[in-house]
Amino acid sequence: MNISNLDYFITRNEIIVTSFQAYIAKTPTLKMNQSQTKGEGVIPFFIHSVHGETCLRFIEKYDNTGLIHYHYGWELLDTNNSVKTRQLIVFGSEPHASVQTAIEPFHHHHIPGSPKQRQACFTIRSLRDVMSFVIYNYIETDATYSPIQT
Repeated sequence: MNISNLDYFITRNEIIVTSFQAYIAKTPTLKMNQSQTKGEGVIPFFIHSVHGETCLRFIEKYDNTGLIHYHYGWELLDTNNSVKTRQLIVFGSEPHASVQTAIEPFHHHHIPGSPKQRQACFTIRSLRDVMSFVIYNYIETDATYSPIQT
């Protein structure tokens, strides 16, 4: 039985939000476009002592076979800042022809405010992966983010 992109998006996000509800400050905002080719979400975390209000903002693109590209960003929740200044770390699977990594298209933008800086990312491949990474390394421990190698 084939599950629609919308059903997958809703079910998977409900499971993830339930799994990490102890770290989520407010009801996440989740939406999918009418053609079911693009899903977006904002999952707000509890206040971090250094970074303040942060969230996981994500975009996923789908085709008729399922998820094909993702963009997962741990960001400052303040939308008055530009995307460039509010992002702490971003993980993506969309290919970049100009700057290739060792395992293109999987990469992360690891230096806040400098999206052209990219490294290969060997560990993050899903929303659950990035939620676990951010929560257990930064939200739960209240650690300050500094550029890392994954």
